[in-house]
Amino acid sequence: LNMQAGDWSRCDFAEFTMSGTDISKSNADFARFSFAVLVGLLGSETSFRGAYFEGAIARRAVFNNADLTDASLIGADLQGASLYDAVLVNAKLDDAKFFNATLTLANLANANAPKASFNGADLTTADLRGASFDGASLKGAVLFEADLTGASFKDADLTGAVWGSVVGFDTADFAGARNAPSLHAVECQQKTKPCAPPVLVYG
Repeated sequence: LNMQAGDWSRCDFAEFTMSGTDISKSNADFARFSFAVLVGLLGSETSFRGAYFEGAIARRAVFNNADLTDASLIGADLQGASLYDAVLVNAKLDDAKFFNATLTLANLANANAPKASFNGADLTTADLRGASFDGASLKGAVLFEADLTGASFKDADLTGAVWGSVVGFDTADFAGARNAPSLHAVECQQKTKPCAPPVLVYG
């Protein structure tokens, strides 16, 4: 279904099946996609500001360069989704699944992602300033050159996470985190290949 370059702001697509739909380059601000099936949805360069995706299944969906500022993705399934250079400022990501998702260059400043899963996700050069990942799982996630300034990883599982040349490490909160990185993560400057530094257990 081609819905490209349309004005879908405030439309209600809750519980719709829209797999493979092309809604790219559109305005979908405050639209409702709660519990919709959005597998393979094409939403690049679309504005989803304040949109609702609670419980939506958006596996392998493409949101490259999309604006999801203030969007709610609570409990959404975005396994394998691509959110390259997407904006998720202040987004609600509680319990969302980002397994193996691409979030390279994504802006998650002040996003709230308690108990979300970013296992295997690529967060290279992502802006995580002020974001909360309390109780989240980031097993095997890549955070090379990410900005962690003021971010919180309390009680998060960071087993196998890949770090290197991160910014703001000393301002991030790793209290109670499993396999949190040591200061070596900040000092690692390998540009061609990220490194997995020794860990420091935080109590």
